[in-house]
Amino acid sequence: EPAHALAHVMKFAPQQAADHLLVMNMCGRGDKDVFTVASALGVAL
Repeated sequence: EPAHALAHVMKFAPQQAADHLLVMNMCGRGDKDVFTVASALGVAL
């Protein structure tokens, strides 16, 4: 549910460092999308 994720991000984000990168998936399947995001960021999983 994107609304629940957004509510959590709004609480979580202010606690992070200013240079912290946060990605929130609004739809789709996060278990599949995480690999696409990791590849785009050059992160090996």
